[in-house]
Parts: sequence; C-alpha cells; structure tokens
Amino acid sequence: MAKVKVKLTDNEIKELAKLYSAYKLAESKFVSAKETILAGLIAGKYENKYGSILRTETVRKTLNTDKLLADYPEINREDYEELKEVVTTTVKPYATGLFG
Repeated sequence: MAKVKVKLTDNEIKELAKLYSAYKLAESKFVSAKETILAGLIAGKYENKYGSILRTETVRKTLNTDKLLADYPEINREDYEELKEVVTTTVKPYATGLFG
C-alpha cells in the first residue's frame, strides 16, 4: 500500500516551482522554434544522427456534442456520460524569473 502524504515541505514546493518554470520556458522556446523550422514542411520522415522528425497530415472527424444536443434536445446527455477518476496536479510559480 502506498504511503499517504499530506504535507509538502517548503523545499519540495520550491523545487517543483523552479523546475516547472524551467519546463515552461523550454516548452515556449521549443514551440516557437518548431513553428519556425517546420513552416511549410511537407509530410514525411526526416532524420539524421541527432534524431528524427515525422510529419503527418490527417483529417480528423469529431462529434460536436453541443450541436447534436441542440438539434436533438430529447437526447439525455447523462445517459451517455461516464465517470472516470482523474488526478490533476498543477504547479504554478508565482514569479517566472524567480529562479534564474
């Protein structure tokens, strides 16, 4: 059985906030570079000794449940809903430049 933890230390919170700040900065730089570098790139696989890039293009079909329920109000949405357990942890630093 897993040990239940009910408290975080100041250092644990600081460490997670610091790492989250670095993660978000790196993510932002990655997204920006990816958009610039891959602009106009056709679908295909590109690779070298550093790694590989696989670009695919697909068309995805989705169900617009809001429109469906507006067009057919007799459908009871709850009849088709399922409960699933979801665990979410959010780390939010108070100042992005706080950790250097």
